[in-house]
Amino acid sequence: MKVTKFILILIVFLLFINIISAHQPRLVYNLENSEDNPIIVEAPEISKAYYGELKGQPDHYMIKSEEGFNLYLSILSPDLEDSKTDFNVEVILDDDLFFVLNGSQEDWEVFHEEFAGDSYLDGPEIENTVEPGIYYIKVSNPSNTGKYSLAVGKIESFPFKEIVKTFMVLPKLKKDFFEKSPLTAYFNLMGLSLLIFLIVIGGIITGIIFIAKKLKNKKLKVKTKTIRKK
Repeated sequence: MKVTKFILILIVFLLFINIISAHQPRLVYNLENSEDNPIIVEAPEISKAYYGELKGQPDHYMIKSEEGFNLYLSILSPDLEDSKTDFNVEVILDDDLFFVLNGSQEDWEVFHEEFAGDSYLDGPEIENTVEPGIYYIKVSNPSNTGKYSLAVGKIESFPFKEIVKTFMVLPKLKKDFFEKSPLTAYFNLMGLSLLIFLIVIGGIITGIIFIAKKLKNKKLKVKTKTIRKK
């Protein structure tokens, strides 16, 4: 029995390594944004993926930090027939152009992400230690159309709240971004992780209920014996 529990815990641990090494997903393709109303990037060193879509105008993001930090950015797009690979990512600091990721000058390679089972076209990236300040990020291309994923940060962090949020948003992400059935959200390592996690949680709850009933029955027996003695 102890060996079985150990193997189960080990499997859960190995599967959840895949969750922890993934980006925290942020669905922003339906969010209104502009230069004056950018999407706020919180905790820029924590690994996150912003799933957006250009619909006639650039998308705008903002990072505000009172301390120096490691700025990591990369641009990807879903591996679909009509996917764009000409995205530009401009970073502006104090009204000056800080740097540019020019997708049209890069070779985008196909990248398969094992955790959720999706394929991307992997574009340019940059990593640099930067000073405190307000950094504005503009994602665009010549036609200002197309789906993209902007990866920000490299520190892998997946608290329980983020794990739950990821399980909740993945069906929508599959449908809207990757043009797949929402059911495919769980036919992968993530689905297997969730299944085992639910089995473990179910086993713990069942065990607690079983022990509680046993203790209750034991107390009733003791009480009955005490009454009979009287």
